[in-house]
Parts: sequence; C-alpha cells; structure tokens
Amino acid sequence: MTQPSFDWLNPGLAPGVDCLVTNRLAGRRGDFNLATHAGDQARVLENREIVLRALGGGETQWLNQVHGAECIYCDRVTAVPPDADAAWTDRDQISLALLTADCVPVLLASRDGSLVGVAHAGWQGLVKGVLENLVTSLPSKAADLVAWIGPCIGQAHYEVGEAVWRCFAQAYLAPHSNPSKRLLDLAGVAEGQLTQLGVGEVRRADQCVFDNDRFYSHRATGQKGRPEGRFASVIVRRRNC
Repeated sequence: MTQPSFDWLNPGLAPGVDCLVTNRLAGRRGDFNLATHAGDQARVLENREIVLRALGGGETQWLNQVHGAECIYCDRVTAVPPDADAAWTDRDQISLALLTADCVPVLLASRDGSLVGVAHAGWQGLVKGVLENLVTSLPSKAADLVAWIGPCIGQAHYEVGEAVWRCFAQAYLAPHSNPSKRLLDLAGVAEGQLTQLGVGEVRRADQCVFDNDRFYSHRATGQKGRPEGRFASVIVRRRNC
C-alpha cells in the first residue's frame, strides 16, 4: 500500500490485506469529503482517486447505503453502487468502501487473508441484522475472522428517543437528562453482536467522530458547524491466498 502524505488510520487485519480509514483533513487540500451527495462532485471524484492510488490501484466498489441489512458478494465492480450496507469479496484488487459520519464502519477479514468484508452499521442496520448477514454470508468459520470497528459517534454524544433505545439491551444505554431519551453505545452494540456471532477477534478504534475534528460527524455538523461530508473505510485483498 502506498502511504498517503496525511495521517490516515491503517488497521492491519490479516496478511495480504490492506485497509485504511480517511479523515476530513488532507494536508493543504482542506476538507477531504468522499460522498458524492455532499460538496463539490469533481473534488469528491478526485479525492476518491487519491484513495485508490493510496491502496495501490485496482477498482473500488462503493455502496449505496440505505440503513438496511443487505449483504452482497462482489466479484466485479459495478458502475452504479448497489443498494446494500454490507459486502464481501475473495477477489484480488477489488477494494470495498464504506462512507460514514456517525454510524459504525466495520472492516473484516479472514485470518489467512483469503476474503474481506465491510458493513455500515447504524442503529437501524444493527437492529435489522447487517452484521449477522455479513458474517453468515462468508464461506469461512466465524472463529477464523478478524473484525475492526472504526471511528464512530461515541455514547456520550449519541442521544436517542424511546422508539430507538427500546430496541437495545440496557447494557448499551446510559441515562440522559431528559427521561425520554438515552445515550446509546453504537460501537458497544456492534462489538457485542460480532462477539455473539463467534467472530474470533474483534478490535476497536475507540475514536469518537463528534469529539475529534479530524472526522466528519453528522451531529457535529448540526451542533458545531463542522462541514458536511463523509470519510471512508476501505479494505482490499492484495494477493492470492
């Protein structure tokens, strides 16, 4: 993988697998937005090319994330992003990419590097079973998988109403000054589900995007005036295993 000149996260998951997590700052370029629905389209496409070059080329499959649980197998890159919130591949040189700005990005690989997967896990996806659909879709034992939970909104800043918090166990909820609301630990829910599914190793970035100005956060956009946009979490196989 070609290391970019700016500080991106690079969680190492397995041999022959490259992954990176961008942020909204990229040297002198200013806001490094990667979402086509926000900001300057030409700049977004240029930024996506920078990410692809950082990964050493190939092609990238982006998803049209719909807060659902659909998981697709990717053996080729489609020009139109498929409606899905999870994907996996066992093909070389196909990068799988997620866009987030509060929700949980999950990167996953088999320990031998033979396959990789991604999941976009907001509260709706977690309730609907997006992580279960990803893990059970893979031709690998769950115990042979390594998962990484990327930067997302932290519990201290993720307040939800009763219709949402009643979907989750008390262990993932903290009290709120408003009795009709709770603070939800999205990353904790994702970790709990992956562990319950039998995933062999679950790691966490433990970075809150609301507190960290280096990342996009939808809630920080509204409350702090941070620019609108999305950062990317990307994974790719680099060799035959």
